[in-house]
Amino acid sequence: MVSIHADLDTLEQLLKKHDWYFDYSDDHRAWQRGRDQRDEIRRQMDICCGLGLDKFAKDLYNKYSPN
Repeated sequence: MVSIHADLDTLEQLLKKHDWYFDYSDDHRAWQRGRDQRDEIRRQMDICCGLGLDKFAKDLYNKYSPN
């Protein structure tokens, strides 16, 4: 995807490196790291939506989310 905004680039990088299955981890540190990543993704999604980039942000999220 060719990004139209730096905040979308940031969001995509966060989505690429996120451990989507962190909630199943027995390692508390891995779980915390995944939770923190999820929270950062949510913050970045809010930023993108606030800039009117919600369609692009949601498309990126759906591209990388296993659901």
